Amino acid sequence: KAFAGELLKENKKSEIKIDVPSPYIRNQVFAAIIEQVGKDGGSSSEVAVAKYSHLLQEVCGIPLGYEFATHQFGPFDGKIKQLMYSGLGKNKWFRKNGANIVQGSNVSALLSKKSNLYKEAQSAMAELAKLGITKLDATKVELLSTICHSIKKTKSTAIDAVRDFMSTWQTNDNKTKAQKFSKDETQRCLDFILKNDLHKKLL
Repeated sequence: KAFAGELLKENKKSEIKIDVPSPYIRNQVFAAIIEQVGKDGGSSSEVAVAKYSHLLQEVCGIPLGYEFATHQFGPFDGKIKQLMYSGLGKNKWFRKNGANIVQGSNVSALLSKKSNLYKEAQSAMAELAKLGITKLDATKVELLSTICHSIKKTKSTAIDAVRDFMSTWQTNDNKTKAQKFSKDETQRCLDFILKNDLHKKLL
């Protein structure tokens, strides 16, 4: 199923069955993220790859089947870490290079049969690259992803609504997202999102 690009069935708590890409294909999407970010010199840390996965699904509309929740480093689904470590393990699709995750010695096996989702992710990452997003460090990618998630949850692009939501979102150092990122930083990022129509699929 993985090689054929078929979808696996996954049960949600509501017992509604949804189609999600296989682990193999979702690792291909990680490869598309890592490839573009590596080319542009941005961050491909574990946190950044998770945030790019969030942007691909929520902003670009690529159906990756994740359920993003508020997490100390931004929107997160635990499956992302699990999938990523399968690629970093015996599969050797990826490897660590300092803080960054880069292509591993066996990435060609992962990409031997490129799925449609991989191609969609490649195209979407190229669009994010045109906006300069793939050159950002991990903290700025986190901010962008955080504000996008805040817009989706509040159904608003108003700075006060976004900041109110961020003020309830705990980080890893006993601060909220509103304390970690200033109002000016939030406004600049929000302006960037609105200018480039990144909010349209979030509302």
